[in-house]
Amino acid sequence: MATPAVQLRPATSSDTGEVLTLQRAAFVAEAQLYGEPDIQPLRDTPDDVRRAIGDPRTHVVVAVAVDETEGRPGRLLGSARLVVDPEGLAAVVGRIVVAPDVQGRGLGSLLVQALHDLAAGLGVRRFELWTGGSSQSNLAFYRRHGYVDQETRQDDRGITLQVMRREVPAGSTEPT
Repeated sequence: MATPAVQLRPATSSDTGEVLTLQRAAFVAEAQLYGEPDIQPLRDTPDDVRRAIGDPRTHVVVAVAVDETEGRPGRLLGSARLVVDPEGLAAVVGRIVVAPDVQGRGLGSLLVQALHDLAAGLGVRRFELWTGGSSQSNLAFYRRHGYVDQETRQDDRGITLQVMRREVPAGSTEPT
């Protein structure tokens, strides 16, 4: 199937409930994979999401359906976050979520590329993210986007996380 027709735009506070609902729907499979129903993305509250959307260092991008192909125009199909460090050279990529019924159709790649493009305009050269160490599809996805394994760490529930990084030299948009 084709990538859904979407408009990518910055999230607003009115998107809070839909972003949180989408995040919960997308992370249930991760929770099931690890046998841990209380992973951090499932513990986020509306206030947590609202704070992220309102934080000037955090950029939340949403993908909104533009036609009725995926249910209704205006339906939120995905979102992703970029948290830029105070110096502006590094950022953490996170909460990349796609509605379960449209996963595997390229929307996650559109969201990651949108974050990379946004970051390039801000001067960000180093990206970091973490995903479950047993989440093979996530690991492969991030590797396709230029991320390399760096280290592992444990989250507060004892789940092994794979930390991944992507470096982009000054004046380039391609990782090294």
